[in-house]
Amino acid sequence: MTEAIRGEGATLHNAAGERFVEELAPRDEVSRAIQDLLSETGERSVGLDMRSIDPAHFPNVVAALRAAGLDPTRELIPVAPAAHYMMGGIVTDLDARSSVPGLYAVGESSCTGLHGANRLASNSLSECFVFARRAVAHALAHPPAPQAPATAAELAALAELPAPATTDRATREELWRDGGILRTPEGLNRLLDSSHPLTRLIARCALLRTESRGAHLRADFPSATPLSTTTTRCSAARTRLPGKPGAEDPLHSRARTARRAKCSHAAREQTPIGVPIIKKSRACL
Repeated sequence: MTEAIRGEGATLHNAAGERFVEELAPRDEVSRAIQDLLSETGERSVGLDMRSIDPAHFPNVVAALRAAGLDPTRELIPVAPAAHYMMGGIVTDLDARSSVPGLYAVGESSCTGLHGANRLASNSLSECFVFARRAVAHALAHPPAPQAPATAAELAALAELPAPATTDRATREELWRDGGILRTPEGLNRLLDSSHPLTRLIARCALLRTESRGAHLRADFPSATPLSTTTTRCSAARTRLPGKPGAEDPLHSRARTARRAKCSHAAREQTPIGVPIIKKSRACL
């Protein structure tokens, strides 16, 4: 279920029909609130009330729900946290370049620093516009050096490489249990013995990050380290139009405006229903 539905006005309810979280809080906080409630009650899901939402705004979601036997216009939809609350990706520069020559990363596959401690949903589309434009401009201006075609021996060696590891149910369950919403050193160390290389990599990185920030919540390190040592600040980064020194790309300007608006909203001390919101989202200003 896309969180855009909550942005449209859908609300989350416990078994008694009561709201229990500010639905527009950062996604890791919403996920933790849901998971805490499920742990306390033993329930498997909470209810998402989107009956006031125009089905025409989310035709694919409504069609999928109806195919599963659910009518979002008449009943609450059972939901629970999923991996979508996480974020991360390939570290890039302001031209979407990775550390591998010729490899660019844009969108949710990248780590740009534009979102502060959390991926801010309203910024994702603008981020893709800005960095896709910059990636294409850089790639066209810096074509790769000519390379000799691969030899028959090299192609044969590539063909003999094993296929990438696939995940099974056990791998997904262990990653959710030990690398999900709340991470402990015991659980992360168990993941180091996983059969899947990506699971082991996630665990190693999580063990190295001895703090809690955004979707990364360590039970043994519940506080964040100072922002000056861990956060990329983007306010000084301006996109310049080719051939027009000093002219800021209007796409970047709109993205920056949207980011500030989102951060301003998330930095309120109290939500309408009295749930405190942590002010860490100000890091993306």
